[in-house]
Amino acid sequence: MDPKQMWNYVKSPPGGTSTACLVISKLLLLALPIAQIAIGAVYLQDCPQQHYIPVYVLVCGVFSVLLALLSCLPCAREMEETGRTMLSFICTVWNALVSTFLFCWLISGSVWIYSIYPPNYNQTLAGVPYCNKTLYLFAFWTTTLGYVLLVSLLGLFHGSLAKDTYELLVLSMLFISISIILYLFVVCWFITGTTHFHECPVQPNLPIYITVIGATGLFSLLLMYLRNTLDDCLLARFCSAFSLMLCVFIVCWFFAVAELVAKCLQAREMAYCPYSEFPVGAAILTTGGAIITGCNVENASYGLTVCAERNAIQRAVAEGYRRFTAIAVTCDIKDSFVGPCGACRQVLMEFGTEWDVYLTKPDGSYKKTSLRELLPLAFTRAHLQKN
Repeated sequence: MDPKQMWNYVKSPPGGTSTACLVISKLLLLALPIAQIAIGAVYLQDCPQQHYIPVYVLVCGVFSVLLALLSCLPCAREMEETGRTMLSFICTVWNALVSTFLFCWLISGSVWIYSIYPPNYNQTLAGVPYCNKTLYLFAFWTTTLGYVLLVSLLGLFHGSLAKDTYELLVLSMLFISISIILYLFVVCWFITGTTHFHECPVQPNLPIYITVIGATGLFSLLLMYLRNTLDDCLLARFCSAFSLMLCVFIVCWFFAVAELVAKCLQAREMAYCPYSEFPVGAAILTTGGAIITGCNVENASYGLTVCAERNAIQRAVAEGYRRFTAIAVTCDIKDSFVGPCGACRQVLMEFGTEWDVYLTKPDGSYKKTSLRELLPLAFTRAHLQKN
């Protein structure tokens, strides 16, 4: 049986199926959501270490029950039997919205659950927040099981490529294996990033980077799965377009910061600093994606020395750029992150307040901050307009 046919069989059993079997299957499907509602409600105040976990479990149960009950209504089968009507269309849209919400809620719950692993179960420690053991283990394993089922389901539906021939079967099995590995890969990225979210003070952006790649990758694969299960309609085209946009974002996220940091390190090597012997490099990212670099250039008349940040911004302006989003700055100090001087901060502020600033060490590690944080209460052109 083709996997899609099997899925349709599960959704719409043949008429010969007894009512008792249908009732039992529905009750089995409702067992986990009911348990989620019960445990979330009972332990609602028993996880001060991460108070969103019982809320997450409770909401998952409520919406899963609503989704299961909706499938029992006549409108859920009306479209297959009598064609599309307004009621069946509303049911379909509601189904899609609830399913999308549950997937996004699963991602949010994963952050709350994995970020405190392993939790503190001991309630007697004064001043130390705890989480009830039953609640946490239930939330942890049901969430992990959700990812396992999601990966298995996606791999199963990719198996619809296989037909009757042996060659296509082998090709399909290979494709399924690669797909499952890919799904597990992005899930591992997401779980690793959320589990160790606060465990990299040397490079605090690293877990954020890993988490974003895992979450967007998983969401992109889910959209691809939805596209494969839908007919050629507006929703299917939207899934394809949005999935493509997420893939582009992942690629840009993967390379953007790394390239910006690498460029500022290269610029530092070109610094002309015979007097201070303090080389500085800067790389500016424009809104169009271009990267403009600069280095410090010293002079025997010390007051004529130009900093790397100002060199970069002046070069960017000379090339026609006026809008920027980020700057990376580096010097040869290895044991701390060093920011731009006050004059450079004021020059950067002239071209916008919403800059991301990456303070970079010689080894390539960096700390992300913002221009607002580096120059609070800044003097800008807005003050001149008020005069």
